[in-house]
Amino acid sequence: MLGGSVDFTGLGRLIEEETRRHSIPLLDLALVDAEGVVLHRRFSRGREESAEAAGVPVVYRAGSISKMLTAVAVMRAVERGALDLDTPIERYCSELVFTDPTGAPITVTLRELLSHTAGLQRESPVGSYFDSTGPTVEESVRSMIGARLVLVPGARAKYSNIGPTIAAYVLERVTGVPWDRQIEDGILGPLGMKHSGFSIRHTPPGARASGSWMTAFDGSAFRAPRFDLGTPPSGNLCSTAEDLARFMRCLLAGGEAGGYRLLRPETLRAMETVQPVSGDPAPAGGFGLGMAVGTLHGCRTVGHGGAVYGYSADLLLLIDDGIGAVVLNNLDCTGGANAKIRTCALETMLSQRGRRFEPVFGNGEPNLAEKPGEYAGEYRSADDVAEVTARDGEISLRSVGTLKRLRRVDTDRFVTDDRMSAGMTVEFLRDGAGRVGSLRAADTTYARSEPAVPTTDAALERFCGDYGPPHAGLRVSRKGSRLVCRIEWMFEYDLGALGDSRFAFLGHGMYEGEELRFVADGAGRVREAQLSGVRFQRREGGPE
Repeated sequence: MLGGSVDFTGLGRLIEEETRRHSIPLLDLALVDAEGVVLHRRFSRGREESAEAAGVPVVYRAGSISKMLTAVAVMRAVERGALDLDTPIERYCSELVFTDPTGAPITVTLRELLSHTAGLQRESPVGSYFDSTGPTVEESVRSMIGARLVLVPGARAKYSNIGPTIAAYVLERVTGVPWDRQIEDGILGPLGMKHSGFSIRHTPPGARASGSWMTAFDGSAFRAPRFDLGTPPSGNLCSTAEDLARFMRCLLAGGEAGGYRLLRPETLRAMETVQPVSGDPAPAGGFGLGMAVGTLHGCRTVGHGGAVYGYSADLLLLIDDGIGAVVLNNLDCTGGANAKIRTCALETMLSQRGRRFEPVFGNGEPNLAEKPGEYAGEYRSADDVAEVTARDGEISLRSVGTLKRLRRVDTDRFVTDDRMSAGMTVEFLRDGAGRVGSLRAADTTYARSEPAVPTTDAALERFCGDYGPPHAGLRVSRKGSRLVCRIEWMFEYDLGALGDSRFAFLGHGMYEGEELRFVADGAGRVREAQLSGVRFQRREGGPE
């Protein structure tokens, strides 16, 4: 399973430790360069499988890696002249009209849809991530007609699952060929990705399916539901490590594989370029067309993560160094573990090519903070609140809706290192007197603040409770004088009041700025919560 004489012994030990630490049932890792697969290994419940067992492809849900393939299909049509990235989509599909945040008519383009700069909400009213009824792409897209955008198009990036799905719908309408057929005939087939497709209901011959598990609000595990999403171009890809390795190799080779031209090199370069937003024409990192763009040890990176009902995926390419990694596993909320594994895998490849750098996670066990209590407290950046807690020498940060364990790498400098987040730099900044006065997490700086005085607002109690389907709903609770909403089992947002029963999701995150509205019955009891048109009925009990 190894390529050449490259030594990945240390990496294997790290993967065994991570899969045991987070109780990941099954995990595949593939490393590639432009010439082929450098390594493919599979780990089952903390132990590496034999080469014979790992030789049978396992199909995982790859989640939002789907967006990369959808973008490639759209860009192939752009190359043919069938579509233009900057033409308003209503010229292709007259019914696709939207309004800006003030209610005025506004247009969006394919470029904005593929780069998450269209200002759209995260989910569509029909076919949302929570919708298990199996609507068609057309039904999901048409539920967005006339929708009011959260942001003005081009203002800044806001992640959306319906955006790339609308782009696939436009592709299908203009060309007259179903979007999934175009991906099958133009990408999967020619690249030999014979175990990949866009429905969880079908396991290709010669491969085996993997069960998957999720974690509820109380920490208990349950089997993940199995249904196709209503936005399949954005999140329903089912694939194997071997197939995604073929896709990565083609991208690293400039869009060519075995004499087949997937995309022109100049098209790939355009996709790998961060799309400008107003006020920041050339940010260092962000979204290209269908992929996230960033850096690792000064190397340019492109790729995408994925998470969907019991599965977690991570694909990253170092495009100038010509190497890439993909990690797939079958436990929800483990994007941090995947990111740590692929980062350490790519670092291993770089180091064995003579590159010298400081590893993101350092070596050995985490160094505990000498005085952890001096970091504890509340920090603010506008409406975004970051809370730091210290216990037994370890520090945790709650920000952007999730709790993150911090690993110390230097004085006052840490990286996140846990199941959900890994590799994000967190640095505490001191004032002239040497006291910790602020923190910087990724690109956001938070100033230390006095915690709000706890108060009780009995009027908020009527909104508290569980809403939506048992496989993935909302939990609304009270924290002091404010409401918080946990969504998709893992993300927790503060809610800001917009009116008597209307609230906005505050802070950063995928639902930032969206509106949550509560609907009561004739007796005044709250029966429903509506998030940007997605309806969640009030319920009792946990996951079934």
